[in-house]
Amino acid sequence: MKEYHGYYNEWGYRIFDINGDEIYSAGNSPHESSGVVAPADGLPLTTLREFCNYTGKMIAKDNDGKWLGCKRYRG
Repeated sequence: MKEYHGYYNEWGYRIFDINGDEIYSAGNSPHESSGVVAPADGLPLTTLREFCNYTGKMIAKDNDGKWLGCKRYRG
């Protein structure tokens, strides 16, 4: 079974498989999912966390895998 996890911060979020390969990424823009804007103009962290969890769950489901959750990346 494939496993997936994600990280989010004020710039957007990323979904990875258990091997560390990036599967999906999105920016923080409220108008364009791949766009990145200044954090003051971007989506709030709570929304980015929700999007990361939702997208990760859908990717895991579509690939008969398991979603392990997401964490805030501070780095």
